[in-house]
Amino acid sequence: GRAELERQRAEQVKGFLTGLLRDASPHHAGDVGSLTAIDLMRQASDRLQAAGIAQPEVRVELATLIGEGLVTLGDYDRAEPVLEQAAREGRRELGDAHVLTLHARLNQAHMLRLRGRVAEQHRELLA
Repeated sequence: GRAELERQRAEQVKGFLTGLLRDASPHHAGDVGSLTAIDLMRQASDRLQAAGIAQPEVRVELATLIGEGLVTLGDYDRAEPVLEQAAREGRRELGDAHVLTLHARLNQAHMLRLRGRVAEQHRELLA
């Protein structure tokens, strides 16, 4: 049972990301040749909000991946609410000790450090 749930989660994550990349292809839609990586990550964030994904594991994992990508690209303003949501939802829906919750919280703490908000980072890591 658990292996089947993990397989389904992985398939949903893969499907979301594959659809995002497919839609970014210049062969799929009009003038997307100038689409940047940051545009793609912002689009992923918007899509996640609209997707209505029922499984919290999938939502938390995707939000963490998107937030991590936004941090990597330097878009801290957009990354912050995405990572906050992932951490909050992970704690609420999956529990503090769940690996996806911990991954979301570590990414959130990393983003806070990069923004120079070390006291907030410290509080998050101790919570």
